[in-house]
Amino acid sequence: MRKTILSCAVMLLLSANLWADTLSFKSGKIVEGTIKSIADGSVTVEIFGVTEMTYDLADIQEINGLVVGRTPSAVEAPAVEPEPIPAVTEESPAVEEETVSPETGLSKEEQVMLGAGLMAMAMAFLGLILLAGLAIYIFCSLCLQIIARKTGTEPAWLAWIPVANLFLSCKIGGLSYLWLLALLVPFVNVLVSVYIWYRISEARGKPGLLSLLLLVPVANLVFMGYLAFSRSEAGTVPPPVKGEEPASPFQDRPYRPPLE
Repeated sequence: MRKTILSCAVMLLLSANLWADTLSFKSGKIVEGTIKSIADGSVTVEIFGVTEMTYDLADIQEINGLVVGRTPSAVEAPAVEPEPIPAVTEESPAVEEETVSPETGLSKEEQVMLGAGLMAMAMAFLGLILLAGLAIYIFCSLCLQIIARKTGTEPAWLAWIPVANLFLSCKIGGLSYLWLLALLVPFVNVLVSVYIWYRISEARGKPGLLSLLLLVPVANLVFMGYLAFSRSEAGTVPPPVKGEEPASPFQDRPYRPPLE
């Protein structure tokens, strides 16, 4: 009977050792038992369900074959599985990451907005240039029409038609239309334009040298307005005669008093 009881006790001790935790100390000592807790730099072990012992983790080298210095809490902490990444479907489209250009430091959306702003500024600047050009053309055409009426040159409405206003200018100055061919020659066309307005200025009874103001921006507009809206001075230089053509491009027309 005693032998039976002793054999059962030995079997229980052996089965307990099979499921026990093993602590290997740096001194070479080995303790087997059940780990109850690991906290505050110490480990509590229940030995054979009889007594509990607390050891310092600094004295322990391995717990169940794991080095304490690397993973001291590996006995308790279970492995955490990573969360699965949800698949991208049509109902849940992937969120595009905002890319930043390394050259400008701007994102793609900011680059698009910047390009649209620059385009709007360019269009506004172009519109201002077109409006300014239209205003200058209307002013010059009006001045030429008034000059034609004051010099008795008809039809004065040709001042509003491109190219035709050049013929009207030659007619006001008493010049042949052959002078217009010189406008096709680079650099020469500038001198010819100054000479045509030299004759127009004389036709209005003004000093012909005022035509040099055509070479100065803004001053050329003031010069045209002066010829159009100022009063004529009679008896200075002969203006052209209506309906009479000169014999040659270099021949002046006879004198006739200007019209107010």
